[in-house]
Amino acid sequence: MKKYINAFVGSDSYPILIGCGVLEELSDYLASAQCVAIVCDKYFESSLSSPIASTSILADYPVFYLDGGIDAKGLVAVQAIVDWLFSLSFPRDGLLVAIGGGVIGDLVGFVASAYMRGVSLVHVPTTTTAMIDSSVGGKTGINYRNQVNLLGSYYNPVATFMELAFLTSLDERDYKAGLCEALKMALTSDSRMVASFEANSTSIMSRDLQDLAEVVYWSVSTKLRHVSEDLKEKSIRLLLNYGHTFGQSIESFYGLSHSSLRHGEAVSLGMVVAASLSDQLRSAKEPLRLSRSSLLQVTKSVLKSFGLPRALCDLGLDQYPTPNELVEGLVNDKKRVASGSRFVVLNAVGDASVLTVTDPQLLLNSFKAIA
Repeated sequence: MKKYINAFVGSDSYPILIGCGVLEELSDYLASAQCVAIVCDKYFESSLSSPIASTSILADYPVFYLDGGIDAKGLVAVQAIVDWLFSLSFPRDGLLVAIGGGVIGDLVGFVASAYMRGVSLVHVPTTTTAMIDSSVGGKTGINYRNQVNLLGSYYNPVATFMELAFLTSLDERDYKAGLCEALKMALTSDSRMVASFEANSTSIMSRDLQDLAEVVYWSVSTKLRHVSEDLKEKSIRLLLNYGHTFGQSIESFYGLSHSSLRHGEAVSLGMVVAASLSDQLRSAKEPLRLSRSSLLQVTKSVLKSFGLPRALCDLGLDQYPTPNELVEGLVNDKKRVASGSRFVVLNAVGDASVLTVTDPQLLLNSFKAIA
């Protein structure tokens, strides 16, 4: 049960292997390299039940173990990895391998793009978020001044290995939060997949490996269609930000180190806000159409089927931002242009577009959907 994708992103092409037993392929791939160094989530240093524990990969090469939490994704970790590579006399033609979730992948990708002006990178994502989203498309990044990915680059790997067995033992909350990225792509580009996700939510949530293979394969293929001709996010790739601009405001309120809020949960809430904005815009143009199909209702329904938050109170925290505070938080949006913040909205389920919204009252009303 292995699936192969030949990814084309910008001017680069590279293989993506998805399935069970993929680590065997990784082992063979690394054996053919002249020099290998691995940066790995510290969790796998002591885990005896993880898929990688049954291989000799972490014993065969030098490994730098790093906490995979969001607090590690900064300049201190970059310097530590660079110092370690320098101590190894890691060469320009070496192979740098990232094993972990989105934090590890983004961080190591950034280092790979900068060390000696670029060394070869291999991604081994171990979470749903990393497999479905962050390891695909060439984005790297680190957090700075309490802003997510304020520093970053576009840098593609030479290969990506997605071992589905990692997902079978992933924390349930992290597993669900990662699936949000797949739901986002369905809502913006494929109405049939929205229905399919909702119909098959039980088996996907039970982590059926065949269903997981299909979800990851569809998600990676769909994301590649968005990024292959738009590496630096000038047009179609912007659609992948559905829910993210609003979600980032929520994340900024709680701060980068707030462990109670997963990125996927913030995106889930952001999609509810975006759906509310979409309904308001659509209602202004075609009032009668809103009564037939509320985008907000569709969005909440599919999120509910995967146990994802639809309102701030679903997070179960002690403090919640007000709609006014969330509107103010939009000023930190990385994708903001001189004319204002750009938002992805739904024209219909499976059909999205990008527009600039400058009316604060419209944004305030949208945030009220999660209050």
